[in-house]
Amino acid sequence: MKKALTIILAAALLMSLSSCGSGKDPSDEKPSASQSTSDSSSAKSKENISPTKLKSKMSDYEKAYVKKRSFSLLDSELPEPDIKIGKVIYTKDAQIQMYNEWLKEGMMTEEEAKTEISNAKDEEYSAAMINGISYSYIVPPKGYDGGKLVIGDKTLNNKEEIYSAVEQYCKNNDYDNAKTQAIVKQAKAVTEAVISGKYTEMPDRYESDALIMLADRNPYTNNKYSWEYDSDALSAIKDKIEEYTVYDEQLGIEFLVHVTLPPNYDKDKTYPVFFMTDGVWRLNDHAALYKAMQSGDADDTILVSLA
Repeated sequence: MKKALTIILAAALLMSLSSCGSGKDPSDEKPSASQSTSDSSSAKSKENISPTKLKSKMSDYEKAYVKKRSFSLLDSELPEPDIKIGKVIYTKDAQIQMYNEWLKEGMMTEEEAKTEISNAKDEEYSAAMINGISYSYIVPPKGYDGGKLVIGDKTLNNKEEIYSAVEQYCKNNDYDNAKTQAIVKQAKAVTEAVISGKYTEMPDRYESDALIMLADRNPYTNNKYSWEYDSDALSAIKDKIEEYTVYDEQLGIEFLVHVTLPPNYDKDKTYPVFFMTDGVWRLNDHAALYKAMQSGDADDTILVSLA
């Protein structure tokens, strides 16, 4: 449904842009009397249109995830890691569904699937999100001070032993050195966040395949070089751009949202919103449209892009 909505939005934007680019110059054609009457009626009807009130369909988990920060694309370094920690509920039904899918795809034998399904039960565990990427290795409980930590029948005497245990787990699973070191770095970030209390506590959530699929991505990858933008143009309005991280629970993906308010923005007024998908390529439009609003060549509009 969400993908369909995105396609519809993109199609609508394309159609509106195409209609503006016709070969005829509107100034060359004189409107007829009927057209003038129609345009006048249309203008009056627009004045009477009430603002559309949007209803949030975000879950509690998604609402808690939203974070506002300063525009970071032009920064030489990545922002401090954004760490969120919460409880994940992995239901028996979800596990059975996963094992059946693995059986269907040939990832396990019928005997293995039968054994796992018979042992399936509701489980809970702590997991973290680092810059929108799932981390579910060792997450110390709230209040952990860097000392002893008991996990099942194993005792880790300090945080250094946590890092060693995570590293050994990676080696036992034949992870290469780069991947191992990336995961150990994540373990250190999560553990230090728990010790310092510098993390966002998330509501309980249910496990999803999307979360599992994202588990091997590196949250410290700097993706800004894949963006297309004019540094000089964006530098001129960087203080006008608000940046938000938004998580879609259904898709299991973190989105980066940029919002640019019009010049002399008045919170007591209503403004049209121009929504742009594919924000990786749309940031230059923020700069160009803001400049057009400043010069009076465009009406004041709130600009939003999603990436």
